[in-house]
Amino acid sequence: MQTPVRLAVISVSFIWLCAAAWMSTELGQAWDWMNFVPDDSYLRDFFTDRESFPSALTYPVDVVWEVPAYPAVKKLSALETKLESSQWVQEGSVVSWYGPFCAANSAVCEADVTSETDFMAALNQWLAAAGRAFRPDIKMNADRSSIVFSRIKATYEPSAVATSEAMVDGMFGLRQEVDAAAPGAFPFTYQYMFWEQFAVVKEELYTNIGLALACVLVICTLMIAHPGTALLVCLMVCATLFSMGGVDYLIEHSIDAVGMVCFAFAVGISVDYSVHIAHNFMMQTKGDRVDR
Repeated sequence: MQTPVRLAVISVSFIWLCAAAWMSTELGQAWDWMNFVPDDSYLRDFFTDRESFPSALTYPVDVVWEVPAYPAVKKLSALETKLESSQWVQEGSVVSWYGPFCAANSAVCEADVTSETDFMAALNQWLAAAGRAFRPDIKMNADRSSIVFSRIKATYEPSAVATSEAMVDGMFGLRQEVDAAAPGAFPFTYQYMFWEQFAVVKEELYTNIGLALACVLVICTLMIAHPGTALLVCLMVCATLFSMGGVDYLIEHSIDAVGMVCFAFAVGISVDYSVHIAHNFMMQTKGDRVDR
């Protein structure tokens, strides 16, 4: 290969790698489980049609609290207020037993001197009649003399958790608001199983790739016995990863748990070809560097 051609190839490659490196840093993160449903499957049509209904786009959340000793239960009022005013909660979606109970038993809730015995007697009487629909939201001890757990139902505001970054903010934000209103209380929705990955996927991706590259550098240095050549192998692996990130950006693909695994796999796949070339270069004894 003539020198002008080599310079042209190096220049084009360098420009692409710089652009790919920038595009890799701009990759977003998202999870779409529909990617695992075949295009010609009737399930895709079913789920696509289902998403046209507003209820399919909501994220119900349960706020659970292990209630401390009486009268801590009265903090449920502050917890309700916090949820109703939260930017993460859909307006009018908060469903709690404490508000209706206090509306029917204002004397018990408002009095500062009400004993736990009087409070629980009124609560048991209310749950047996008008408040029977709220029985699943209250867990009492064996003799029904105190409350062990309490639950409040709500729904996330869809527009507030429309992106993966917003989902992470909504998950941690609601946790902080709930714990501030009632220490020890926590929200839970099955969607947290997916949202949790958004909080760590980029950090885990960088950690896994960094550790893999460190292993590549150490092993190549030992096996090739030339630090400079081993470093070039690592640089070629990095170039491959940047190229993958650049292509992902161009096709509007986001990082998710599956993509993170693919990037880790790419380290092992790309190092194989590069290290073979590097090893062959070091084994040649005739000619200059260009000939080798």
